[in-house]
Amino acid sequence: MNIIQQKMTIFRLTDRIFDAILLFISAQVAIMSLRIYHTKILHVQNIYTINFYTVIGIICIWIILIQIFERKFVYRQTSLWKIFKNVFIITCLGVTSSITIDFLLKTDYLYRSTILFFGIFSFVTLLLKRAGLKHLLSY
Repeated sequence: MNIIQQKMTIFRLTDRIFDAILLFISAQVAIMSLRIYHTKILHVQNIYTINFYTVIGIICIWIILIQIFERKFVYRQTSLWKIFKNVFIITCLGVTSSITIDFLLKTDYLYRSTILFFGIFSFVTLLLKRAGLKHLLSY
């Protein structure tokens, strides 16, 4: 493996780690937004809103979806429309699969509105990150 391939591998790994961090932040913002929406006291972690292990599971689902849809993704060569479309598909499938798994397992760990808020925040953060990286790498 030459040095350029090693740099690409390291960039992809750090990109996925940064995606996971953004998804975790989006989950925390979704929890806070839900608490504000229901006019309750603002607590970041509440067991009745969402469980920590559930957040880890949802982030794993999203990382797998990102890996599937962005396997041969090159920011510099991809159009903004394709970036928007990929992030939208990942968000729709992530929200749908999270709600489906929650429904099938009959868990009380999260509200569906929390997942919807999470989908909105993660869509915005992932889209801004990808558009910013495209802009940065293009110039």
